[in-house]
Amino acid sequence: MVVEFLKRLIPFSISVLMFLPISNGQSIKLKLNGKVPFEQTLNSFPPKTFTKIASIPGLIDTAVPAIDQLESYYTGTYSPKYSWYKFEMMIPDSRCNSFAILKILKASYGTT
Repeated sequence: MVVEFLKRLIPFSISVLMFLPISNGQSIKLKLNGKVPFEQTLNSFPPKTFTKIASIPGLIDTAVPAIDQLESYYTGTYSPKYSWYKFEMMIPDSRCNSFAILKILKASYGTT
């Protein structure tokens, strides 16, 4: 079973861990670091397609191809958009009745 996570985040630098509890009370951790599909939208709805790849952990300036306002991002005049990251992972059928907790260990939002 493929579980897909879309998370609305503004520029961030994170190490993401997915915690999946197992029957004996232990949990497993899946690192979601790497290169993931990335997109930005003007509204709060997820995009239908992802046209960029971003590094996790990393900021939105790591996206390839570059975000539209890359220069203004560096100068602090960036007009924030909704940033979307798409994570996909395989979850064994034996865990499909479990729950997952997404823990963001470090985040950097577009603040001045």
